[in-house]
Amino acid sequence: MKTKRLTLRNVEITDAKLLAQWKNDPDLQEMSTGQKEFTTETEQTDITNNHDPYYILVINETNEPIGYIRINWLDEHATCAWLRFGLGSHRGQGYMKEALETLIITLFNQGVHRIESEIYDYNTPSQKLLQSLNFEHEGTRRQAYYQNGTYHDVHLFGRIKRIPSTNLQDYLTYVIPYYPQPESLNCIVKNLNFFDTKTLNLSKLYFLATFSGLLTKLQTDSKFMAQTLSQLVSLNWDPDQIKDGLYSLERQLHSPLTEEEKIVHDLYTLEQIGAPEIARALALEGTQHQLFDDIRQNKFEFFTTIGKEIGEERLTYTKVALRLLFYNEVNSIPDNPFISIPLRCPFK
Repeated sequence: MKTKRLTLRNVEITDAKLLAQWKNDPDLQEMSTGQKEFTTETEQTDITNNHDPYYILVINETNEPIGYIRINWLDEHATCAWLRFGLGSHRGQGYMKEALETLIITLFNQGVHRIESEIYDYNTPSQKLLQSLNFEHEGTRRQAYYQNGTYHDVHLFGRIKRIPSTNLQDYLTYVIPYYPQPESLNCIVKNLNFFDTKTLNLSKLYFLATFSGLLTKLQTDSKFMAQTLSQLVSLNWDPDQIKDGLYSLERQLHSPLTEEEKIVHDLYTLEQIGAPEIARALALEGTQHQLFDDIRQNKFEFFTTIGKEIGEERLTYTKVALRLLFYNEVNSIPDNPFISIPLRCPFK
């Protein structure tokens, strides 16, 4: 699992000595709940007997291990998790937040419903970290920990996975007024039905499908962006899901990674080389329009099987039509070959 600066790799038996060193550090130990004495042997035993997620944080540039995150399942279905974490070095540089952001999204995508963590009352940095990650303070175990002659409260923080709306109409109702040509969006949305979406993230798929044509507006119109963020919250999106969705929205244009991104990328690309867009390009600049240069140079890429099939067929038809049209222009023949070339809509 990777972030911008880190790799989260599975713990290994050879990490035992370093883990013991980190956990015996007075600063880290003061903030940690549970066991207080650690040796290489105790850590080796812990690693050997552990069957839950346990990660070492490694800086990508230097390959230096700097800390750990571990999860213990609180139920037999692995849907409720107890979170523990610590940095042995490089504190105060945002590494733990970066790692936890990615891990939390991954866990929720894997079916985890709840993540919780216990923090001592004097561990303000960790409390602020969890709150910045949208954990809520759920309760206090009063004077539950004794240290240096004083009883301390232990605070419970929890975060529950939100389930964003999977009702396509919720997204369409919001975006339609902002589309100058809503019929294009309707065609894209209709053609979603030709893909197998049973295993897909429908909320993200519908978000990408309905907002991809509004990416520039989101990037340039701060008022529209604020309204959209508010709308997504009302559809039960949490901040991390919104952040991930916006990244996906931009990424799907040129380098889609997820299946949802690939489907929407292909649908919008097919629209670019569809009959309406071709007719519009011809009306504006004839065969010299940039669209036709892109078609000639095979600049359109497809990432799904259906997209490739329809896209290749459509591009072939268009290239033939362009050659005929160019021949007719040179020889002053008025016939328009696009009338007889079947530039069909996808998925008929």
